[in-house]
Amino acid sequence: MFTHKVGVTFSNDAGTITSTTDTYLVDAEVNLDDTVTAGASNKEFDVNITQANIKTLCLMSTKDVTLKTNSTSTPQETINLAANKQLVWTIDHLEAKPFSGNVTKFYFTNSGTSDATIKFRCGMSVGV
Repeated sequence: MFTHKVGVTFSNDAGTITSTTDTYLVDAEVNLDDTVTAGASNKEFDVNITQANIKTLCLMSTKDVTLKTNSTSTPQETINLAANKQLVWTIDHLEAKPFSGNVTKFYFTNSGTSDATIKFRCGMSVGV
């Protein structure tokens, strides 16, 4: 078992309204820590994500990048990820999962002039 923790804090000038951390136990993880060099187009990574089993995920990059899933010509998803902005999803979110089906490939494009550090975490449990 693996433990994933996801926190949310909301505050304004009047103070903090809420600050919560939720804990999720998952059976399996898919993790990616890598670099997408400046100017790289469709850098390929193998992943094994069963969409129905996702309980948590977090994707972030230190630079603006574009992620295509499963194919470069007809991707399942195209996600434009802004630098240092996380894409976070858990089973408690009301919105749909970021992936509409199973994912076997990530293709990252970094059109910038500096290398991007990519971090991805996905927690899955059978039968979710």
